[in-house]
Amino acid sequence: MRAAFHELQMEWYGALAQEGFEDIEDVTHPERPLIKWSGVSHDDYVYSERADLPAWPKSPFVMQEELLYHPELTLVCESICKHGNHSLKPLQVKLILEMTINGMTCRGVGEVLDISYVTVFRAQKKLNEWALLIESREE
Repeated sequence: MRAAFHELQMEWYGALAQEGFEDIEDVTHPERPLIKWSGVSHDDYVYSERADLPAWPKSPFVMQEELLYHPELTLVCESICKHGNHSLKPLQVKLILEMTINGMTCRGVGEVLDISYVTVFRAQKKLNEWALLIESREE
């Protein structure tokens, strides 16, 4: 059954490729991971010890995720806006953090929020500094 599905899938993907379709999965890999993970490389795949479980990439945003759910996030966002980043509002800083964790690039975040990617990069850098500070304080 599985072989028949893969044959049918390859037939359809071949027909779609003739119309310009580009497969976003790595067909050379048995688990077909996405070819492009924004911010995550293929080397970051963490394989389970159990062969029956799928492999998932390890998140490079662990500290940022902890910051996102930290009770002082609002104060962090306000602090970033007060100290040299007057063009952003605290809500925008939080959105930058959320979109970054979801894998969006600086340019992608900038387009969504209608701000410069350089401003996004600077906010990300400050957020990372705060994430490191909070992590080291809690240890």
